[in-house]
Amino acid sequence: MSPLKPQSRYAVLAGIAAVLVIGFALLLLWRQTETIPEIPPIPSESVAAEGFTLFDVGYQTPLTQSLLNHLNSQLGSHAVERRVPIDLTLNYPGFLKENFKELNALNQKLNPSGKARVEHNALKFSYRYARKKNIPFDYIEMIFSGYSHTPAILRVRTRQTGLDLAETLTRKYGPAQTLEWTSKSGRTLWWQEKSGMLFLSEATDRSGILIYEISIYYVDTIEKLLLAEEEELRQKQTERRRKGETAL
Repeated sequence: MSPLKPQSRYAVLAGIAAVLVIGFALLLLWRQTETIPEIPPIPSESVAAEGFTLFDVGYQTPLTQSLLNHLNSQLGSHAVERRVPIDLTLNYPGFLKENFKELNALNQKLNPSGKARVEHNALKFSYRYARKKNIPFDYIEMIFSGYSHTPAILRVRTRQTGLDLAETLTRKYGPAQTLEWTSKSGRTLWWQEKSGMLFLSEATDRSGILIYEISIYYVDTIEKLLLAEEEELRQKQTERRRKGETAL
């Protein structure tokens, strides 16, 4: 076989380069569109955040790409996990059982005893670089239902910030109820309304630094997620039985 002429070699190399450029562009496009799976349509009218809120995210706030873009601009980049455990545990083992029996019962449904890690149809977005955006929080977590695409849990953890979070939340939501911890030194302030519950826990670490954790549980959304999962399981079991009967 005779060697390619210089013009032919240049044409082949140019073709390969064009294919690589197109492939790279397609890869970038794929990565951008994979930010969240099955992005729900953006409502024609904006939905005002209801109930307890965090960064303008509240009960019934729809999960959309525009919302994620807005949060990224506020909080920095996020990590996303699909199908995740949902654990309502607060402060230390036994706290919910001591003080919030209904919430503890709901947590047991989410995490049945004797079972391995239970993953639910939910999406978890976590933000660890908010301080780079001058937001005084170390860790922010938002879990959305995979069915309604609305928030189920919002969480914030941070060390001493110079902010009086208790005063800020009291000014926004009114007086809180207070629980002093029995297992170790600390306290939890809590608020409740129709859409869910808000908790502010305060404790000091071994260095004497004050640690805050804010947790918002949209109980209605969590309960509906569990019901949807149960219905989905029933439908799969019915379909398996039907296929089995058809095969006989």
